[in-house]
Amino acid sequence: MGAYRLGPEQRVVLRDRLRALADVSDEALCHPVDGEWTVAAKLAHLAFWEARQVGVLEAWRRHGLVPAWWTAEEAHAVNAARLPSWLALPPRVALAQALAAADALDQVMAELPGELLAQLPWRRQEPALHRGEHLDEIERALAARRQLGRTGA
Repeated sequence: MGAYRLGPEQRVVLRDRLRALADVSDEALCHPVDGEWTVAAKLAHLAFWEARQVGVLEAWRRHGLVPAWWTAEEAHAVNAARLPSWLALPPRVALAQALAAADALDQVMAELPGELLAQLPWRRQEPALHRGEHLDEIERALAARRQLGRTGA
């Protein structure tokens, strides 16, 4: 699959959506999203994977190391192994890590020339799209939480 590169405007939208979570209460950051996952755990997950992407891309750019993308099964195993530590992380720390990793990934992606990006064997298109998928999940969970608060449930 060829690389799909987000434009600067799309990256700003994703970063703004992530930054908007700074206005959410700690209680809301601990709200369940999917099964055992919480909003904060999803943020810690994003921080981990985006930091990994930065490391892989930097090693490729600086040293010519071919990016080694994990299979979906390997990624699921990593997520399962890391989930307890992500759940234990204080919510504001998870958010701060997610913001820092997003900024770092966006900077690396913006600096990579298009011809280099086109050479990458993307498994899931551009890495920042993963951020959008989880922000969608988080925003739906927080909207459901607000709705529950309005109905008194």
